[in-house]
Amino acid sequence: MLFTRNIIEKNYLEGINLKFKKDYRASLEKLSEVNKVLFPVDRSGIPVDYYRGVMYFELQEYDKSLKAFENASLIMPYYPTVMSNKASALYKTGKVTETITLYKEIQKLFPYFFEPQINLLAVYANEKRDKEAVSLLKDLETVAMEPKFIKNYIVFSDIKNYYAHKDL
Repeated sequence: MLFTRNIIEKNYLEGINLKFKKDYRASLEKLSEVNKVLFPVDRSGIPVDYYRGVMYFELQEYDKSLKAFENASLIMPYYPTVMSNKASALYKTGKVTETITLYKEIQKLFPYFFEPQINLLAVYANEKRDKEAVSLLKDLETVAMEPKFIKNYIVFSDIKNYYAHKDL
């Protein structure tokens, strides 16, 4: 059993290394050799399906991405990064109502995790839900955010500038 575990972990590590090299197809192929029953999560507790979801998302295979994030959320239903990526995949598959619901749940559970809130702001702006966007924008402006720690802060700035010049 230990030998099997070592082989599975080796395949996982090779797959993750390929992910960091942005070779998503090869990474997915290597991760397909990782048994989901014997190795559902990595040593840090992140579901392996989370990584599959990220790679499918990068490959713009959003249905597969969503399925992988759904599988990951079965293992870690309240892991904020899994929830956020699942919401992004929901949006890319056209499930706007479910996207908004999930982003609001993340906002409630993790109020200082700003990336999903900025993504929700982007959904509101993209869907022309201006009143909701402006309300969320005002809420976010009252919080001291450190831009260097928020990957999508530029999106926040762009939306903020957009609404600053729009009559509502």
